[in-house]
Amino acid sequence: MTRTQAMPQASDNTRRRRLFWLGLLSLPIAFFATCEGLARLAPARLVADDPNLNLLFVPEFFEPVAIAGEAHYRVAHGELYSERGVTFPARKPANGFRVFCVGGSASAGWPHPPGEDWCAQLEPSLAAALPHQQVEVINVSAHAYASYRVRLVFQQVMRLEPDLVLIWSGNNEFLERRTYLDRAPWLEQSLAIASRSAAFRLLRGLSAQLLTPQNSLAAQQRQDVLYEQWSKVQRVALDLRRDTRQLQQVIEHFRWGLEAMVEEASRAGVPVVLVTVPVNLRDWQPNVSLNELTGARAAAWEETYRRGRAALLDGNPGAAIAAFHEAIALEPRHAASFFYLGRAYEATGAMARSVTAYQRARDLDHNPFRAGSFLNAEIREVARHHNNAHVADVDGAFLSESAPRAPGFDLFLDYVHPTATGNQLAAETAFGVLQRADLLGPDARQVPFAARGPSQYDPEADEAVQRTLFWLFGLMHQYESITTKARFQLQERQASWRYLPHLHRVFSRYLEMEERGLRGRPMPAAEQARVQEQLDRFYREGYSALSDPADAPPP
Repeated sequence: MTRTQAMPQASDNTRRRRLFWLGLLSLPIAFFATCEGLARLAPARLVADDPNLNLLFVPEFFEPVAIAGEAHYRVAHGELYSERGVTFPARKPANGFRVFCVGGSASAGWPHPPGEDWCAQLEPSLAAALPHQQVEVINVSAHAYASYRVRLVFQQVMRLEPDLVLIWSGNNEFLERRTYLDRAPWLEQSLAIASRSAAFRLLRGLSAQLLTPQNSLAAQQRQDVLYEQWSKVQRVALDLRRDTRQLQQVIEHFRWGLEAMVEEASRAGVPVVLVTVPVNLRDWQPNVSLNELTGARAAAWEETYRRGRAALLDGNPGAAIAAFHEAIALEPRHAASFFYLGRAYEATGAMARSVTAYQRARDLDHNPFRAGSFLNAEIREVARHHNNAHVADVDGAFLSESAPRAPGFDLFLDYVHPTATGNQLAAETAFGVLQRADLLGPDARQVPFAARGPSQYDPEADEAVQRTLFWLFGLMHQYESITTKARFQLQERQASWRYLPHLHRVFSRYLEMEERGLRGRPMPAAEQARVQEQLDRFYREGYSALSDPADAPPP
């Protein structure tokens, strides 16, 4: 065979080898592309694109329905208060201005009925500011959702033609048990990029079920509800709050979620209003106060703290202030020391110092159920770095409204859920932001906020709501609030709910036992044991333990 005859044969062999290797290399690419297509075509989205958590099988929060022959969407998910029957047209009207509100139960307006939450109170003002447009304000906030779950709702909202989204989130960031892993920055960035792939998210989620099950949270219902209740009853300091690295990861995750929502909205040309989160500072004690002192320092702290509490009870706030400062110098992380310091300052008329102490007590709570100031700082920081994000400082508005005192039951039904007045204040604050940012156009700048008339709903008369509130107060050891509220219902409202007299008796006796101990005049041991057993029965059996008020005369 001549040289010229061999060359075509060698060239053919080279091409075949190249085609073989090219085909071999393309197999995994084709396999991955197939998996990616199948994952994206799944009826429910598989695994959220959150590099911090593995949230499997994200549901559709809205379902298509026909109303009077027209296509609509209905809120279908139970944790988005589907019982409220929220519906809206599938296609926004040509002259429509569609607003969505997302967040937790405070944003949802619980327990106020539809039409009386903060978003509903915003709607008349928007309609007056935009007289030539058809305004829709749709509240799709959820029960007990952390920001990473709120984002799942937000992502589906972005498919529904919003013109504006308002986000009120931050009270539930420590709600679910999970652990953040320490990863190198390059790995974090790589995971964030890879998480854009549905197939990668599915593979990671399935493997994480075996490797890191503590981060593989369900999507349909929140996990660890029983753990959450137990941890509060037992006053367990959560690792997410006590471990400084885990706390920083919670804060970073919160910010990541806010930025992801703002950036997605920016790509769609949609402005976002971020709401700073107001909470009950004055009338809600910290759930867990951390104290890790031992030995002589622990004994010295105990004596000093008790001295401060006793001085406050005896009407000597000056002595209480001195004692609490001594206690704080020994253990500066003890939240209750700051709470009672706030009370002592308030009693002396030093209101600014009182508010600062209450805020510090809230931030040091080691089983937090209220947004800390460190989360509100992240909200402001995210807005500062994104042109389409604006801050509605509702936290600041509540502080101003309650001034010179800290916000308490004047604006809240419990720890975070506003009264009707609080909801209206939040709506008015958000409307002012929209006007100042020219998001409603220059003609809207002079439109006054359209305040609604008096509410037709009275939560104090709603026994189901009051039962829930009493349980929440007990769950979080707000014994003074239980006693005060029960006395109010019995004496002022003449409520005939069967459990009320016994509820008042159990918790007022516990407070009496605590106060006598602080003053150095403790109850007899047998009586203390009886009071403690009654309290334990409430936690074990709930209201069934309070069903027989025969031995409990009214207060």
